[in-house]
Amino acid sequence: VRTDTIRVHRPDVVKQYYPDYIVETERGEFYLIETKGLVDIDVPRKDERAKKWCEDLTKLTGKKWNFIRIDQSLFQSHDFKTFEELVKAHKQMAKK
Repeated sequence: VRTDTIRVHRPDVVKQYYPDYIVETERGEFYLIETKGLVDIDVPRKDERAKKWCEDLTKLTGKKWNFIRIDQSLFQSHDFKTFEELVKAHKQMAKK
């Protein structure tokens, strides 16, 4: 898990972004993770921008970048043993 600042040097891509977490899997995929205790009116817009940011990074780097938002309610409702369990629970919740 890295929490570094990411800098991208292209005018059509966000230049600086401070994600809560970045996870690189053993398969070489990256996950940009934002955690939220309160989902306010700005969150959907920020989520869409983060998804676009990941699409841009995927194109720029040739490595797969994914965005997931983990709400406090999801995190507290499970006892996750692995990162894969967290991603699976997020995907199931997103389908609802």
